[in-house]
Amino acid sequence: MKSVNDRLGLSVTRASVLLVISALIGGLAGLMSILLCYFLLSFGGSEDADKHGIATLPAARIGGVLLVTYLLINVFFQSWMLELSSINPLSSAVLAASLPFFCLGLYEDWYGVLGARFRFTFMLIVAAIVMWCLPIFVILPTGVWLFDVLFFNYSVIAWVVSAISLAFMPNAFNTADGANGLVAGVSLLASIALSLVAPPDLIPLLRSVAIASALFLLYNLVTGRFFLGDGGAYFLGALTALCLIVVANSSVVSIWYLLSLVFYPIADLLFSIARRSYAGRSPFSADSEHLHNLIFAFLVTGPSDTKRMNTLTGLSVVIVFSGTVVAVNSLGLIASRSPSWFVVFALLCLVYVILWKALYRRVCVIGQTQTL
Repeated sequence: MKSVNDRLGLSVTRASVLLVISALIGGLAGLMSILLCYFLLSFGGSEDADKHGIATLPAARIGGVLLVTYLLINVFFQSWMLELSSINPLSSAVLAASLPFFCLGLYEDWYGVLGARFRFTFMLIVAAIVMWCLPIFVILPTGVWLFDVLFFNYSVIAWVVSAISLAFMPNAFNTADGANGLVAGVSLLASIALSLVAPPDLIPLLRSVAIASALFLLYNLVTGRFFLGDGGAYFLGALTALCLIVVANSSVVSIWYLLSLVFYPIADLLFSIARRSYAGRSPFSADSEHLHNLIFAFLVTGPSDTKRMNTLTGLSVVIVFSGTVVAVNSLGLIASRSPSWFVVFALLCLVYVILWKALYRRVCVIGQTQTL
């Protein structure tokens, strides 16, 4: 327990309470996953304070280990011990296709020697292999005329676009992983929402992903020192992308609804690529000009305020974007199959751009005032 206190800033009492809550949320699988993370904390995996532009405390980047361990233990326990249908060809394919992305990120978390271009190239290769070996993940015509004419009415083009999409999403999740609770919060809401429209074989896995995300959020929000790391962000991104494709291919659901559920990671990466390219910089370069960075810079008032504002930033982004989408659908205002989700998606784009421009100007003024 000493290593937990040292690395996560938890007293013995608080650590024990969190273990009990973990067992209540995730059962035996949740408890075993947390205990494994405690064990691994003594071997390294430190988060650089400036890696995402917000974190300022030394932390553990093994949240992905928690997610993967919980899913594997929980899914196999349900299938073998309880004889439920958690393990089936579809769920097995989603998990198997997501694991290489996790391994890549975990290696980078541990050693930090892989460049961004190498990682993206590796993801493209893995994604191409996945599409070749598991054609169930190739995106079928979406019902959006322009998309289908350009991409999905032709098998070769659809295969290429599907591979690029699968490689894109882990990077989008990793780019957005800059504030406490942000990516895991998006994953939690998206998993719950997708479980309501997914084919039956995918529902147990999605529910397990929601529980795993909740377990991670517990430690991430309470300590502010337990991070997904590249492994966790890549894994959630790949798994979410595959689940989105399965739902899009097998259910009568608007593609704009599915994209709206994970709007923030997608928009944040696309917008970042655009502004970096416009500024003459590499799209792979890192910076602190993401919307969540700007929100944090606007909210924070001093070093003692960073943890609270970090959490407020992440949860605010989740609520404003994914939370709004889930609420609109849950309240029956717009059905998941409605074409009106295109309007919602467009409004989310508008909100993102307006917020970014307003906060960028405001943060620049604050920075210049503090310099003077």
